[in-house]
Amino acid sequence: MQKTPILIILGSAIILIGFVVISSLSNKNSNTTPAMITPPPLSQEVASPSARDIAGTFEYFWGNTCPHCKNVAAFMETWPLKDKIKIDKKEVYDNQANAKLLVERAAACKISKDQIPVPFLVIPSGICVSGDQPIIEYFKKINL
Repeated sequence: MQKTPILIILGSAIILIGFVVISSLSNKNSNTTPAMITPPPLSQEVASPSARDIAGTFEYFWGNTCPHCKNVAAFMETWPLKDKIKIDKKEVYDNQANAKLLVERAAACKISKDQIPVPFLVIPSGICVSGDQPIIEYFKKINL
């Protein structure tokens, strides 16, 4: 009969430890910045650039471990207009000021905080483009 209380205490302790471990993992994951969500490639049609857009400065938000961002970076490295268009590149995974700015820009484009993707481009006219292929296609449409 003395084994029963010990087993109850031991079982309760194991359950409590499991609860603490699961809670701490959940809290750790909930501290992830929403800006780190990476979308699947989008197939949306992107508008053609206007003269106003080309003359302004683009804001490009990216993450240093984002595979879609790497696709855009590879395009930009070989893009013939890379030195003729003003693009303000802002890394958001390690730079909290840039991540906060991304949240503000996404809100202006009616994107909820928990749905913000990278890569994310804000065109000077205020239009938002997300996903590697839509961003690359937009840049390919620029003619100078």
